[in-house]
Amino acid sequence: MKTLIIVRHAKSDHPEYGEIPDRNRTLNPRGIKDAPFMGELLASRNIKPDKIYSSPAARALQTAKYFAEKLEYPVENIQIEEYIYSGGPEKMIKLIKGTNNDLNLVAVFGHNPDVTILTNVISGYTVQTFSTCGVVVIDFSTDKWENISNKNAKLRFYEYPKKNKIHD
Repeated sequence: MKTLIIVRHAKSDHPEYGEIPDRNRTLNPRGIKDAPFMGELLASRNIKPDKIYSSPAARALQTAKYFAEKLEYPVENIQIEEYIYSGGPEKMIKLIKGTNNDLNLVAVFGHNPDVTILTNVISGYTVQTFSTCGVVVIDFSTDKWENISNKNAKLRFYEYPKKNKIHD
């Protein structure tokens, strides 16, 4: 079995247009609260990734680092992938399908709309729009990443901060 965790970055700052390049936007106070909380939620369910891929954008990488700390994953082993920021869901699928088959649980930290499209295509489950710091966990009944598809996918859960009542 292969398991994929898809995470949308936590809530980020929205400075005036052009003030900060999109790639450099960081988490806001809510995002800084949500990311460790959701990482802890995964840890409490004994979900520990063998590999973490992240977009190079500051807000996604910050989110990935908070999760890594809670999941006891070495922050320095987070693999930054440009495709997750600018390649679209097709390139993300290619990245995931190219993962080493010795790894069974992989996490991807990215952005909307790509994480919503990725989830809907790869799981067959419909997410209208992925919440900030939302987490989807999908199990695939295959031993090879190259064979994952919505035909062998089973959604384990979709969680997000507001669902877990950390916000009003």
